[in-house]
Amino acid sequence: MIKHLLKQIWAQRSVNAWLWFELMIVSVCLFYVMDYLYVTGRLYATPLGFDTEHVYRVKLASIPPGGKEYKPGDTDSLKIEQWFSILSRLRAYPGVEAVSLSIGSHPYNQNSSSGSRGIDTTWVHGYVYNVSPDYFRVFRITDKQGKTESLVQAATQENTWIISAETEREFSAKGTDALGKGVKNWGETEPTHTIRGICNTIRFDDFYPLYPTYIECHSEAALLGRRGNNAEFCVRVRPDADGVDFPSRFRKDMKVQLRVGNFYLLDITSFDDLRENYYRSNGKINDVKTRIAALGFFLLNILMGVIGTFWIRTQQRRSEMGLRLALGSTRANLRSLLIGEGVLLLILATVPAAVISLNLAFMDLLTDTMPVVTVTRFLIVQAMTFVSIVVMIVIGICIPARQVMHIQPAEALHEE
Repeated sequence: MIKHLLKQIWAQRSVNAWLWFELMIVSVCLFYVMDYLYVTGRLYATPLGFDTEHVYRVKLASIPPGGKEYKPGDTDSLKIEQWFSILSRLRAYPGVEAVSLSIGSHPYNQNSSSGSRGIDTTWVHGYVYNVSPDYFRVFRITDKQGKTESLVQAATQENTWIISAETEREFSAKGTDALGKGVKNWGETEPTHTIRGICNTIRFDDFYPLYPTYIECHSEAALLGRRGNNAEFCVRVRPDADGVDFPSRFRKDMKVQLRVGNFYLLDITSFDDLRENYYRSNGKINDVKTRIAALGFFLLNILMGVIGTFWIRTQQRRSEMGLRLALGSTRANLRSLLIGEGVLLLILATVPAAVISLNLAFMDLLTDTMPVVTVTRFLIVQAMTFVSIVVMIVIGICIPARQVMHIQPAEALHEE
């Protein structure tokens, strides 16, 4: 069968040469489109490593000096007492499971920080979070065994770092075991903290690639004494207590309760809204939608081009199909022959196309959100490309072939 198809392709080489060249160019272009769709879809489906459902950020503010209700005489120690009073009142509110403190570290945060951290002479760059132990409860961050409390217990110890699985992999790739080792900041000569836990990979957002993360754990007193005015209060609410009316009910109930010293409740925002505001401000979702729309239009043009080419080619072979039917071929055999010829021609075009696509990968011209082009990624995208073109070929052959096969063989020969 294959030998017969090869002979037939060679016999019509003047026409098939252009068709082979078209399929090769289409395969390369479609590979680029499929690579972006595959990488974007895979990133979006990758677990974030945190859970923001039923979580709110409580935003507090302070009355500036000179304000009408400003109370003079607040010292730093008094402010810390006031912060702790606010924390206890938040925890006592009905339905609240846990309350955490952090600085520039909650999900969908525009004020993130990063830096290099080292074990001995091995350095790995990553995001840096500053959090209290309850941060792991609020966002349900787990260790490799799927447990949260082990991370909370580790975080309560002084000078503790908890790193993500991605950070551990980076150190392991450089020949260094991370757990239990002392870690130092960039520019320091001696370790100041100890890695006492490894959590699952934490992603920055839905479209950002996997990246190392360091979580520096502090006591609540240390965080408030360090940068209390910038502290983020995040609250996890029990599912049965949460609902559309929870924010308004919270504002009503806690407006007076959180009026402590010069501090007052500014707002409470769900992380669904924070996520929406985050993507609206940085334009990531709009950028992804624009790219997918452009690639979709490009894909539609490829679809119409390939289908149209094989449609016209099939119609032009009416006399050949009529002759084969007259000589005893069945419609099913004839259909299989035409599809087999198109697929074999595609296979011959896919080999050089794959070489070109591989060179595009080596030249870093593919999607940069997953910079490492693995063998698995290349093969999956190549398979997606091949199957997509096969579907186009089948459509471009079967519909016109079905119309042609319903005419009498003598009629088809007479037209010729």
